[in-house]
Amino acid sequence: QESHFSPHLYGYGGAYGIMQMMPPTARAYGIDSTSSVTEQLAAGVKMIAYTNKMFKSIEDENERVYFVAAAYNSGAGHIFDARALCRKYGGNPDVWLDVEPYLIKKSIRKYYSDPVVKCGYYPGKHTANYAHDVVERYHAYRMSMK
Repeated sequence: QESHFSPHLYGYGGAYGIMQMMPPTARAYGIDSTSSVTEQLAAGVKMIAYTNKMFKSIEDENERVYFVAAAYNSGAGHIFDARALCRKYGGNPDVWLDVEPYLIKKSIRKYYSDPVVKCGYYPGKHTANYAHDVVERYHAYRMSMK
């Protein structure tokens, strides 16, 4: 989404490569800025698979893909926080459109300082938009393969 398929792009906060991984995450998956496109893609696929497992409790695959995309962008902790807030305020923590507003609200003190929040402040609007863009592209790619 963010690299526009450029393996040499450096993004916001130091993310780099075709998968726009942050340096600590990239190291955890065995790559760095000198890694080949194949290595970058393999690391990204492993990270997505791992993230998907983190959200396996969300049985609806169409819903889970939003959570995985958002977690890839923000880190899973912020998505778990948004789910906890959603649950606390009576929403369904397995439905993205219920959770998304709480991710965005993590930029408001009342929400990011709530006891159910473990990862603190997060300006979630970018991640919410990112998740929608990625899922839209994902569905377009899947349709083009049929």
